[in-house]
Amino acid sequence: MATSFSACVTLNTDGTVNLANSHGITREIFRDHIGGWLVGFHKYLDMSQPLQAELWGILEGLRIAWNCNFERVCCQIDCTEAHKLVSSKSAHCSPISIVRAIHAMIVKA
Repeated sequence: MATSFSACVTLNTDGTVNLANSHGITREIFRDHIGGWLVGFHKYLDMSQPLQAELWGILEGLRIAWNCNFERVCCQIDCTEAHKLVSSKSAHCSPISIVRAIHAMIVKA
């Protein structure tokens, strides 16, 4: 059952990669405006780089937020490079397809 929230929902995302085999995982958690847990998830990634894992976490988080009808989402990430890519004015035409997909989710809302 989807729930609509008028206050900001926070998405905390973190991606990691095992550099020995390039397998990654992204972990995310949504919390309400008072810090209560709403939903959490993880996704295993084949053949990934650390930046890709961070970007996948953002994209999957935004998809879940959309499906849960969260009206306002504040995304907290710990990767400066990912933040720069997705917040860039040229994100819509980035050569990185996942950055374009994230931009599409942001403007969709």
